[in-house]
Amino acid sequence: MTPTLLRQSATKVGAILLLFLTTSFPIASQKEKTVAINSGFLTPEEFLALSKDGQAAYSMGFVDGVFLAPYFEAHDDAPLFVGFKACIQGKGASQIASIIEKRIKSQSEIHQLNMLAFNALISDCATR
Repeated sequence: MTPTLLRQSATKVGAILLLFLTTSFPIASQKEKTVAINSGFLTPEEFLALSKDGQAAYSMGFVDGVFLAPYFEAHDDAPLFVGFKACIQGKGASQIASIIEKRIKSQSEIHQLNMLAFNALISDCATR
């Protein structure tokens, strides 16, 4: 085999290998990120059993916890985080608790209070 023919063959094999690798294995940016969300301290039913002051206190702690997301390497400019911050702007703890309570009473599919609360606030803002 001549050096020119060898070089051409190696180039073809390299190109085929590169094509195979880039189409057969997902690139890091193509992967969907899977996260596990722990259920937290309360169930939706336990939230409803709290006094109004207890519900407001939970709501304040919930919002404070979400605001810590960047500390845990969540991006401060992530669309959901930006939307959440804008959504609760100007709302008091009792108002946030009321939005969560309303969602619990109208939706029984979600059994994790933290996810239910987050979705309730985001949805409430989307409808306004």
